[in-house]
Amino acid sequence: GLGAALPDSTALIVYVTGRGTEPTTVFVVQRRGTVARTLASAESLAAPIRRFVTVLESGADAPLLARQLGTALLAPVLDALAPGISRLVVVPDGPMHRVPFDALLLADGAPVIERFTVSLAPSARVARRLEGMTRHASVHAAGVVIAPKAITEYAPLYKGARDEITTQWSMKEIERI
Repeated sequence: GLGAALPDSTALIVYVTGRGTEPTTVFVVQRRGTVARTLASAESLAAPIRRFVTVLESGADAPLLARQLGTALLAPVLDALAPGISRLVVVPDGPMHRVPFDALLLADGAPVIERFTVSLAPSARVARRLEGMTRHASVHAAGVVIAPKAITEYAPLYKGARDEITTQWSMKEIERI
């Protein structure tokens, strides 16, 4: 299965939102097996996610929201992780597509990125294909991305070491959208 293809240090976190007030299910896939946990509905998570993203986009910090969302979205996941997991590959669904998972705080207030390397994948199938490929972040003077809505509606973003915001897609991928 998919878990057997993952390194011991990696967990695939797959969110599946229910409709309306139905709960969200998160599947934690790792080498030792898969477990499912139930979270709040996507409907109840959408407003806090929007607030969090809006505050971050304004350049302000939102530690309370970061901790609340981190607890809501990741606490059940962390309880299911095997020892030694240091990388989370997140497959978001519904409003979770807008969540900057690397900006969340854990229940104890620690930033997620202090404990885990976090990456996003559009699907479990894509995550499996990407596993083991060379990964790096780089900036190329390819152009400016202009979109009719927030860019996070179209492409995942990355904040570099000098606080520059870039897409997580290559030039060719971003040109397609």
